[in-house]
Amino acid sequence: MIFLISGRTVFTQEAGSGLRFDPLLVERVVEAGQTLTYKIYLDNNNRFQPLELMLQAADIEENLRGEYQLVPAQSTPYSLARWIQIDPARLTLPPGASRSVEVNLNVPRGETGGRYGAIVITVLPEEREESEEVLGSTEFILQAASFLELIIAGTAQRLQAFPAYFTIQSSSEIPAARSRVGDRGLVFTAAIANEGNVHIYTQGDLTIRSAEGRTIGRYPLGGGRGLILPGATVELRSIIPANLPPGDYQARASIDYGGHRPAVIEAPFSIDEQEIVIRPEEQGYEGNFARFEVAPTSLELSLQSGAFKSDVLEIFNHGDETISIQGRMLPIVYDLEGNLLSEEARGEAADWISIFPDEFDVQPGRSRRIRLTASPPSDFSGGYYADIIFTSIGSEVLTETGTNLYATVGESESFEVGLEDYNVQEVGDFLLVDILLANKGKIHIQPEIEIVLNRTIPQSEGEGGEILPARTERISAVESSIYENPVLPATERIYSYQLPSGGISGEHQVLIRIDYGDEYPIIIRQNINLKGAEKGEE
Repeated sequence: MIFLISGRTVFTQEAGSGLRFDPLLVERVVEAGQTLTYKIYLDNNNRFQPLELMLQAADIEENLRGEYQLVPAQSTPYSLARWIQIDPARLTLPPGASRSVEVNLNVPRGETGGRYGAIVITVLPEEREESEEVLGSTEFILQAASFLELIIAGTAQRLQAFPAYFTIQSSSEIPAARSRVGDRGLVFTAAIANEGNVHIYTQGDLTIRSAEGRTIGRYPLGGGRGLILPGATVELRSIIPANLPPGDYQARASIDYGGHRPAVIEAPFSIDEQEIVIRPEEQGYEGNFARFEVAPTSLELSLQSGAFKSDVLEIFNHGDETISIQGRMLPIVYDLEGNLLSEEARGEAADWISIFPDEFDVQPGRSRRIRLTASPPSDFSGGYYADIIFTSIGSEVLTETGTNLYATVGESESFEVGLEDYNVQEVGDFLLVDILLANKGKIHIQPEIEIVLNRTIPQSEGEGGEILPARTERISAVESSIYENPVLPATERIYSYQLPSGGISGEHQVLIRIDYGDEYPIIIRQNINLKGAEKGEE
């Protein structure tokens, strides 16, 4: 529960309210033109004092720490306050009582992207008679907020994020970091600005390399929920001990935000015998980051062995200064979980694919077209996958983006997928499902996985003597993300999911459907006896 307390000078003093409410956060996907209805449940835990409550809509903003802050309704570009109706908007909650308030949100047609706001619950102060004699005190107005994050489905969702700044500091400069790792720690902070029209979830990774390019360590980079609202800038941080020998190093921050490619920043730093040296002048790297993107974010080519084909990539400069860019190419290689391997682990790209030019300038607000050519050898067939990377050059701090190339050479191959293994396990009130797939064909696949957990209800006799047939009742379901990386030829991929089981013991059925492009999907049916609540009693 998040409380927001404001103070003003009056002639009384308010005690604790005893208010509880649910939900704290509502996340929904709705169609434009639809109405979303849900309830906020209010509880007065004070058995002797009634509560006078007022509910109203407000907007939210996000600060650098990823914390929500309430601002006046309809004051932000992504406000949904004017769509909200609350019934009742004011009520009295008797001592020890519970009530519900209905929230109706009417989404107009033509709206796109994401919308954000909050329902603010204000505990109104108890009225005092004028005859009461008090010397004076401060009245505290207690407020709580139920937040709402809304995505409008079926419309243009623009996922666009850029680095805002990147700082490398000594832990001695930050008290919170100093208490964790001492004076000789390193604090890496990457700020990401969400310039799209919908919120993003970030997951950061920090890599430290030596001057020779050797990877020394990888660390998580994050903060808060990892969610960034449109128009907000949020810091992702990693604090590590400075147990590095004196020398020059390169820090690489890679932040995945749900787009086709992560946002990447690289910057140098040095360590000498006595202290950590941050360039430039221990202030980090701020402002004037190269802000550019590549279209398309994914390119598919279909061509014959020994033939020649070309296509065009376009690089857009969204910054205020001319940027110099260098292009290069690497093969795409994923690990078992679908994560892209580091550059040094991927080898070299095929020599029959090239881009021209591979170094160029792009003026602010302009774009530059790059020619991609492919001419596979006559003895090659199947799929080939390349990572075309564009990096800003000419400054200490580097940013990069790029596009993925999927080239299919020869006639279309039939899909061949093997279910190598799967496992279903009950853990607490959840069901863990792991699926291992193998792509045995010559081209990539993009599996779509759906898992359903049903409760099996056996045949029974009704009150009137009628026979009720056996049936199933859906408990939960989960689907694979549309942002999963494809499974490349001759590779394996493991998919892991968690479903709520409802804590109900007895016979259940797990259904798994795997679509991968072939006419016949993989179907798995497994009966499982769940312990449910009985497990907690043992």
